[in-house]
Amino acid sequence: MADRLTEQSVLSLVEPPTLEEIVGNYHSVALERQSQGIPPAVVEVEDSVLLSAAAARVDLVESGLRLAEALVALWPKDRLPLDWPGASVWLDSLSARAEDVESLSAVVEGQLAKHKLSKVTAIPG
Repeated sequence: MADRLTEQSVLSLVEPPTLEEIVGNYHSVALERQSQGIPPAVVEVEDSVLLSAAAARVDLVESGLRLAEALVALWPKDRLPLDWPGASVWLDSLSARAEDVESLSAVVEGQLAKHKLSKVTAIPG
């Protein structure tokens, strides 16, 4: 069963993926969902930006925000979450959350404690 999971995984389950690989996979999923006309990958785009910000990777934050801007113009309104605040509000909020590194660090620390992963010391870069 583990072999099947390893074969099906886009990212390596043997070697830890790099941050670029993780973010790239988020972006690929978002673009694929857009091309297939299935519900927009709002959470995946947010995660790609916020993960990059938590790792202090400004280059990846900027590429994620550019992707967000491009996709938000294409996403059909009827496929967005019911609580969708609107494109400009969402983009501004995402950018502001990415700039709040202190809050992102607190979230990361809280998740490490919650999942008992105290030995994890850094996001792979």
